[in-house]
Amino acid sequence: MDTKNKRSVILLGHAQSGKTSLSESLLFRSGATNRKGTVAEGNTISDYNWDEIERKSSINSSFLFCDWQDTRIQILDTPDMLIFMGMSFPVCGPLIMPFW
Repeated sequence: MDTKNKRSVILLGHAQSGKTSLSESLLFRSGATNRKGTVAEGNTISDYNWDEIERKSSINSSFLFCDWQDTRIQILDTPDMLIFMGMSFPVCGPLIMPFW
């Protein structure tokens, strides 16, 4: 796939703002998955560790991919709590740098 047909989206926001739910909706709507998981049920694609499921909150950054109208979309779902945000910045850097 040509690089002009690739896009990166970083989901950043405060706790409980719907970042993981949005990523689930994007994956489902694009056809990348056949079900839409929910944080409440603990069956989302990006929050798969037992501690994330138990806390109902992302701890790790997750890279997700889907295709939409001949464009590959790379989604980065980031943690929401300040103590885990430090793990997000190293993975955000390569995505943000080309725009600086």
